[in-house]
Amino acid sequence: MPTGTRTPIVIAISFLVFLSGCGGGSGDDKAVPDGAPPPQGNPVTVVGPITAFGSIFVAGIEFETRSARVEVDDRLGTPGDLRLGMVVVVQGTVDAEGRRGEAQEIRFDDEVQGPIERISTNPSGNRKTLAVLGRQVAATRGETVFEKVTFDTLATGQVIEVSGIVGPGGVIEATRIERKSARFDPGVSEIEIKGIVGSVQGTTFTLDRFVVDFSAADLSGIPGGEVASGMGVEVKGRLSGTTIQASRVQQEDQVLVNAPGEKLRIEGLVTDFVSPSDFRVQGQRVDASAATLLPPGLVLRDGIRIEVEGPVVGGVLRAVKVEAQGAATRIHARTLSVDAAAGSVVMDLVPGTVTVSISPQTSMRDDLSGRAPFTPADIGSGDFLEIRGSVLGERRVVAGEVRRDEIDDDIVQGPVTDCVPGDRIVVLGLPYTIQDGVTRFEDLAGDPLPDSAAFCQALAASGTFAKIKDDERRRDGIADEVELEN
Repeated sequence: MPTGTRTPIVIAISFLVFLSGCGGGSGDDKAVPDGAPPPQGNPVTVVGPITAFGSIFVAGIEFETRSARVEVDDRLGTPGDLRLGMVVVVQGTVDAEGRRGEAQEIRFDDEVQGPIERISTNPSGNRKTLAVLGRQVAATRGETVFEKVTFDTLATGQVIEVSGIVGPGGVIEATRIERKSARFDPGVSEIEIKGIVGSVQGTTFTLDRFVVDFSAADLSGIPGGEVASGMGVEVKGRLSGTTIQASRVQQEDQVLVNAPGEKLRIEGLVTDFVSPSDFRVQGQRVDASAATLLPPGLVLRDGIRIEVEGPVVGGVLRAVKVEAQGAATRIHARTLSVDAAAGSVVMDLVPGTVTVSISPQTSMRDDLSGRAPFTPADIGSGDFLEIRGSVLGERRVVAGEVRRDEIDDDIVQGPVTDCVPGDRIVVLGLPYTIQDGVTRFEDLAGDPLPDSAAFCQALAASGTFAKIKDDERRRDGIADEVELEN
């Protein structure tokens, strides 16, 4: 194998213990008995999408949820109401390594719910931009989680609920889209929208292009019940024309951290970037001037996806660490073996195998035969599975979603631990060969890069995630395509 100049990639991988079922596991691989006190830890608030279950994984932390208070769209719920891709706020404690925690409260609230007004698709056909109540929503094939609709069946007039990460220009990068109804009925279909109150006149106010009539609305979520110009609000109600008859108006909670000494960890996109000491993630102002950057050459700028952690002082998150993040870990490959009782599947890839853990909360779908329900017991050796989840360790993944489909290209997407131009790239511990003139390279924007040296350089500067495609016709361990992933 040819050699080249090594470009070191630094990445923190979560070596977590996974036990199938709703409960998490303790450090000695034994289930925590019911009624046992929660583990002692440091107070933390975490914001990010749910990437897997067992109990839930958010921003690299596996949170035990059995004693947590759960709130879904302002209603009390249970951990069973949580779904893959929901962007949640988790308050609780975390261990000294920052990898295992106990959730005390979990809150989910969507970004927007309403009818799809327009859809545009990019040239590759893998990304759609939707207009929903005037908000731009970006849906990406293979990344956005869908319920009761698919990437291909999105259509104008459908009412959808969107959860996601807000990026530059207010564009919502959808992590989850659920279809609420196939058709929008004016004055009947429920909508939800967030924004800044414009002018207030009597019992109406303007919100973007809409007029909100709050004469019959529940205002218990507004301090003193007084709606004021400039206030950030969420409105729920029914839309006719450009008038929203509000059923509830509440102020958007800007306070995420309340306890002294509590840390905040957020996964999201950089917006409003001025300098490393002044930018925002998920609306939270961040000062990362003294932070440790992973990888060390990470260049902060609008639009990159990061995980940032630190205490909040005077409303500003004083970051101690900023780590580049990627999209969900993905594996598309044939199964080598299945242990249905243990909830374990071994995936067969040319450079090696990856063990995938499946919990009762994993979303499972059979696109090959339409079998429902589809369970681990229905998976056979040699089946082609498309898996999305979170890293448990080298060559170990916990699944958030499993789909069985027709055989296609092998795909591996995840953290990169080595990139040697003209030689190899190691993703999820799997060493794939990269060859100039054979392998196609792309940057974060999907634009081509000239060679492997340029790719490894861009990887070291911009992130630690990559997607590798090994064509099904050859399946030889030589990467046909290698793409940077945000």
